[in-house]
Amino acid sequence: MFSKLLDIFQSKQNQRIIYLIVLILAFSVIFAICVFPVEDADTWMHLKYGEHILETKSLPQYDFFSYTVTGTRDVDHEWLAQVILYLVYKYLGFSGLVLFKTLIILITFGILLKTVNTLWGRSLSALLILVGMGMMGAFRFVERPEIFTFLLLSILIYILFNYQTSKKSWVIFFLPLIFLFWINVHGGFIIGWGLLGLFTITHLVFYLLKARITWLEQFSLTAQKLKLLVLASFLSILICFVNPYGYEMILLPFRGIFGLSNFFAELNEWKSPFDPMHQPREYVTLFLVTAASLVLLFLLIFRKFNPLYFLIFLFFGYSNFKGIRNVVLYALGIYVPFVYAFKEFIASFKTTLFQRRVLYPIIQSGLIIFLFLLFFQFVFKGNSFGLNYHYFDLGAALDNFPETAVEFIDQVKIEGNMMNQYDLGSFLIWRWYPQRKVFLDGRSGLYGEDFFFRYKSFGSNRNELAKATEEYNFNFILVQHSEFLSNNPDWKMVYFDNLFEVYVRNNERNKEIIADYGYDYLNPNQSISEIFDRLSDENSDQFKTEILRNIAQNGKSMTGYIYLSEFYNREGNLEKSLETLLSAQQINPKLPQVYLALGNYYARQNDYGKAIQYYKKVLSLDSSMSEAHYNLGNVYVKTGKYQKAAKKYQTALYFNNQYSLSYLALGIVYSDYLNDPEKATFAFRKYLELEPDSVQKNNIEAKIEELLKQM
Repeated sequence: MFSKLLDIFQSKQNQRIIYLIVLILAFSVIFAICVFPVEDADTWMHLKYGEHILETKSLPQYDFFSYTVTGTRDVDHEWLAQVILYLVYKYLGFSGLVLFKTLIILITFGILLKTVNTLWGRSLSALLILVGMGMMGAFRFVERPEIFTFLLLSILIYILFNYQTSKKSWVIFFLPLIFLFWINVHGGFIIGWGLLGLFTITHLVFYLLKARITWLEQFSLTAQKLKLLVLASFLSILICFVNPYGYEMILLPFRGIFGLSNFFAELNEWKSPFDPMHQPREYVTLFLVTAASLVLLFLLIFRKFNPLYFLIFLFFGYSNFKGIRNVVLYALGIYVPFVYAFKEFIASFKTTLFQRRVLYPIIQSGLIIFLFLLFFQFVFKGNSFGLNYHYFDLGAALDNFPETAVEFIDQVKIEGNMMNQYDLGSFLIWRWYPQRKVFLDGRSGLYGEDFFFRYKSFGSNRNELAKATEEYNFNFILVQHSEFLSNNPDWKMVYFDNLFEVYVRNNERNKEIIADYGYDYLNPNQSISEIFDRLSDENSDQFKTEILRNIAQNGKSMTGYIYLSEFYNREGNLEKSLETLLSAQQINPKLPQVYLALGNYYARQNDYGKAIQYYKKVLSLDSSMSEAHYNLGNVYVKTGKYQKAAKKYQTALYFNNQYSLSYLALGIVYSDYLNDPEKATFAFRKYLELEPDSVQKNNIEAKIEELLKQM
């Protein structure tokens, strides 16, 4: 029976069916990776630009979205993409926008696959590598002009890589048309210039050296094709001046790269993969694995080594090294060289009867099962890669943005100038322009590095914030949770939810708003114990009033429910406490903080089995939540699983190396249970570095001395 089953894989007809199955599964996986709600901070501003262009029938010339740099020259180098994205949103909504983006990505990967199929024929390995490249770039598959660069780069790759063997030399003159569109949709045209320039110069070198180095002849173009390539390259550069802003459009990406290098160094997406604090780490791992694998494959196929492919790998590898946001460009750029190197590596082995009859069918079956399981993982459990957990869904992730905070500000009628967080500016432009203007947004070139670094000081320096308040006449602040502001007597918190806070200036102008909405006891920047240790019989009613007001302000804010649960817990009403958390779970079953609170509840009741269950649920929703790893480690200590506890504390530190309590807990586990004084000493010292004023300082220093004697 097993022999008959293997025979199924041998016929050419069945091989075509198997390829078709794997092809459908591969693109189904990429489809599932792409379909998640609109969540990128910059998408909103692009939509507003597109709306403004269509309504005014003109392109922006000077800034009008902010009150801080109004009138500054604004070169909207993505205007055409913004118009397209807005039109998709206008007629199809946010769900249509998600599907449009997904279609662009699928076409992009389809063109890449067509490229290698045209060059070397169809193969299952090319499909598997395609899925790997899709997974590596998934966190950049968002609704912004960048997706047009992905598409145009894939078309450029198709034309260039097939040019040597194509009989249709005239196809090379599609390149200027590609760049005419590219220059008007996204600054990524410079990546196209780079690839085209590398391709052209390398083939010029091949042509000049092939007489001396005959090995290069196999990779060289004919004289006629080389002339056409040089001409097409020249026209592709020249045609980029056909845009509404002329040379300014061309210079803008270069000004960003060289004029804002210090600013970009502060942004996660522009960090090198080797930055120790870089997130998301999964993509860094995939980048390093693919880079190392490709280098190894090039070494193993040295007889078939293509210098152009290696240079292309270096080009895209360097671009990704300069900023992990370029990971999609890297994935697209190295796909053809990777398939080539892998194909040549496999071809270097002699095929045996066992491989044809047994091994290949098993591999093919395993590949189908793997892709099938991967597809269902992404559809039903989501994609855990990256900064945010991506669920397979449509629409917009408005819970990730201050939608309710904006509604509160409008409802309460808080007037005057706003100081807003940098990465909220785009959403606020979308929601408020032209009624209100922003303080700052993601258009870094308009504001400049000096403005940005001054803004950063507002979050840690009271004097700088006070100076800026007078200079810009701030009356309210909209930010993500800020411990600094919550401790600043010049500002009063009047709104908070799971992510965001609104502060008003603590003055006579806002006296009534503060009286009606000010928080005296609740503070999302403090731990539950810090907040509720102040609870007493005298202030119990005020506590409950603030909690219920917070829930009324935003029924989806789980913070209020978590506070209400703790309030009942402190009153000794455990049934009501659990009931509140379960209600919160029903309202928002995908919010990890609710499951964290449930885990904490059961841990306090010494029901460690359920506590572990809920902590693991938290980590299935957000694997980077250090508090959940730490709390799970505490439960493992209580249940005598000390090795597991140590691993959890280490994982908490992996995601947040400032999480001091994990160092303290590690020190205790290593010293009291695992008998490892060296690791315990290291952990205790790291804790004291982070908490030099800890009330436990003397005891810990004494413990360190004791451990040093044991070493």
